Amino acid sequence: LAYFHVVGMHGLRPALSMKWGGDKVAFHASVGTMIFLAKGDTYETCGGPVAHDGSSEYYGGCAPSSNRELESHAVPHATIGVEARFWRHGKFFLEGFVSGGKDTPTVGGVVPGVRFHGRGFAADIGLGVMTIADEIVLPLPVLNFSYRW
Repeated sequence: LAYFHVVGMHGLRPALSMKWGGDKVAFHASVGTMIFLAKGDTYETCGGPVAHDGSSEYYGGCAPSSNRELESHAVPHATIGVEARFWRHGKFFLEGFVSGGKDTPTVGGVVPGVRFHGRGFAADIGLGVMTIADEIVLPLPVLNFSYRW
């Protein structure tokens, strides 16, 4: 189970993962679901309330109401990657991911980076490229922390 915050969105990513390989080089993959959590604004227009992403101050010439509801939706998610040890407490990694579903644009990306780890703690630092619906390309700074027990 992982928590994420990216491009103004946050949520949870429960997944099953597997690792193949040894201590020097290994491949990993996971499949699961991304559950996005967001507070959406409700805007009053002449036609009634409309959900809005908050990218502009007004919608349809009417001001937003103070109603903020927690919205969530889940989409399938998969990752695949490789890691190579360069130091006792450091690895280079390259990971690709894709998610999307019905009524949700496909999101994909590639993240190269460095993973520093100890006995039960790891920190990832990387800079990836993300596409949304094959149109938008965003540089994506990545900073992950994990704890294993």
